[in-house]
Amino acid sequence: MYRQPNMPATITYKVDMSQRVFDRLFKEQSLDEMKSMVCRKLGLDLTAPIKLFQLRSDVRGDEWPIMSVDLEDDDDFELFKNRASRMAHIEVKVVILPRDTQVSGDSAMDPSH
Repeated sequence: MYRQPNMPATITYKVDMSQRVFDRLFKEQSLDEMKSMVCRKLGLDLTAPIKLFQLRSDVRGDEWPIMSVDLEDDDDFELFKNRASRMAHIEVKVVILPRDTQVSGDSAMDPSH
């Protein structure tokens, strides 16, 4: 569904391994800002290691598999921002990592779990 002009996209954040779900209007200007907002909402330290994945439906025939697209660097965020400028609703999966995990630009984990 495409969004109305002058109306920001609604982002639904789904916390992995939890039933926690929340919505926000998309206003963030950077990936760090987006991660900070998620941490505040979840009551986490702003430096908590989290990973974000954009969830997309990929239509092929009668199937609707869900793809997850990494949100881990500025280029990923720019693409996400471009998509949010056109779409009314986007889903983002939030994965809270163990405290001693280093979050890097390389996706070493499978977001489908």
